[in-house]
Amino acid sequence: SNSLVKLDEACFFTILRTMAVARDPKMAHTAQIFLTEMLNYHQKQGRANLQPTTRCLDACIRSFLNCHQIKQAAELLQLICDWSNMEDLDYFPSRATFVNVSKACRESGDPELEAIAISLAKVAMERFKN
Repeated sequence: SNSLVKLDEACFFTILRTMAVARDPKMAHTAQIFLTEMLNYHQKQGRANLQPTTRCLDACIRSFLNCHQIKQAAELLQLICDWSNMEDLDYFPSRATFVNVSKACRESGDPELEAIAISLAKVAMERFKN
């Protein structure tokens, strides 16, 4: 078609990045919905150009960190790790995202988040061996 808007990874990334800088919990939750839709387009409709990339995954997680929704950021990171183990995903969040989420969890003072930080550190060590 001759549409001016091309629904592809770059389009979704632009939206996710914008939501990340909004520093708004509602926008963060919307970003997670967008990321899930992206994954659905990729898996259920075979749209290879809509597979969530590292920069999309990072932007979505950052949307929660930027509005101090640390638990949601950590849970989303854990969910993405589960997706990558079970699903057809070629991309993974960056090492920097693991560092930032783990640091926020440790600094929160919440024992549950501190335990998540330890779990994420183990995943990161395994994933980023070199």
